[in-house]
Amino acid sequence: MIMSLEHGAVFYMEVNYSGEGYAYEESVIQNNLPPSLNDRFRSVGIKPRSKVYAWRHYGDGFDQYYDFDVSQPDIQSVGGVSTILVAPKDSALFAIRLVGQAGDDRKYHAFVRTFTITNPKEIESGSGYEIVGLIPIDGRDYVTDIIIFDAGDIPVLHGAVYVRYDASKKTLLSTIYSELFPIGELEFNKVSDYQFDLKIISIPGVLGARSVDFKMLKEQLS
Repeated sequence: MIMSLEHGAVFYMEVNYSGEGYAYEESVIQNNLPPSLNDRFRSVGIKPRSKVYAWRHYGDGFDQYYDFDVSQPDIQSVGGVSTILVAPKDSALFAIRLVGQAGDDRKYHAFVRTFTITNPKEIESGSGYEIVGLIPIDGRDYVTDIIIFDAGDIPVLHGAVYVRYDASKKTLLSTIYSELFPIGELEFNKVSDYQFDLKIISIPGVLGARSVDFKMLKEQLS
């Protein structure tokens, strides 16, 4: 792999950037390391415009990560790395959890697309937080489109929220407009600096004035 001089990271099997190296490009997708590399990396060289998020175990919650914005000659204190994500240095993690309607045991899933990803991220109700994008830390609003589907893959709700990074508080903030988000049917609540709950309040019988061409919208998001 030909690595950029400015972006990406190289993980090494030994401390002080020695031993066999494995290069990773920037992405919004986490890399679950294969068993042959799990807990094997001892140091990481990080290009000047990138940073690294690392998780000790597969499936760790997104509040249980290490982040490095400069090269680390020895990462053994982490206790092993199983999952990594290399991101632009000027970005912040953005994660969403889909919460089903109270008293409704049916499963729902959502297609979530931020401007930073080519294809929408699919998340399921009842699962944990999923990284759905990386938000630039420039303070601008970035739109996130959301479509909720029932277990039969029938679209039941659609909305959009704006997300921005507040540098003074080092946190993500969201803005909701009633003409774009079905208030009373969905809630979008901030849980931590980068985590949000997308909560289903009610499923409308008829979408009425908010009715959209879901087939076309899904094709556009894909």
